[in-house]
Amino acid sequence: MKTRTAVVLWTLALVLASGAVFLTFTSDHEPNPVARAALAVSLGLAFVGSGLVATARRPENRTGILMTVVGFTWFAGSLAESDNAYLFTSGTALDIIPFAAYAHLVFAFPSGRLETRLARAGVVAAYAIATVWEWAWLSVEPRPAGPDCDCPENLLALAPDEGLASALLNGQRLAALGVLGLALLLLFRR
Repeated sequence: MKTRTAVVLWTLALVLASGAVFLTFTSDHEPNPVARAALAVSLGLAFVGSGLVATARRPENRTGILMTVVGFTWFAGSLAESDNAYLFTSGTALDIIPFAAYAHLVFAFPSGRLETRLARAGVVAAYAIATVWEWAWLSVEPRPAGPDCDCPENLLALAPDEGLASALLNGQRLAALGVLGLALLLLFRR
């Protein structure tokens, strides 16, 4: 990776971290803005910075790129701190993408490549859980941040159904545990 590219990516990460802090501290519905902002900034910047260093030191290994992706996706969830319904809904819809990206990193470790069919299946499952399943849940969940949250409207709630929303959320959690178990199995084999 060229130095110029790394500087641009690091600058972008700092801008996104600043945006996350701004959204968190101006949010009307975040009960603990200091902890939330600290978590968003520290994790996002740690992954981006580590990924850039790893890519610079070993450009043939894709682990650094995956770490950088995890860091950048971490900032997307901060959109859910917004008091704007469009940004809130977008942030909520993207909120667990970093966990899928992290699963990708774990399945691809140490080379940065998915070397087995099982690893590829685990990554596909992780991204499906974080996108398709999450968005299906959001389509029936009017209050994704909980009933006590004075949050903006979930614009993806097309057919609110609390029972179906609860079933989808519980199923998503079980599926995520399955992906976690698969990741641990593959790591143990290595």
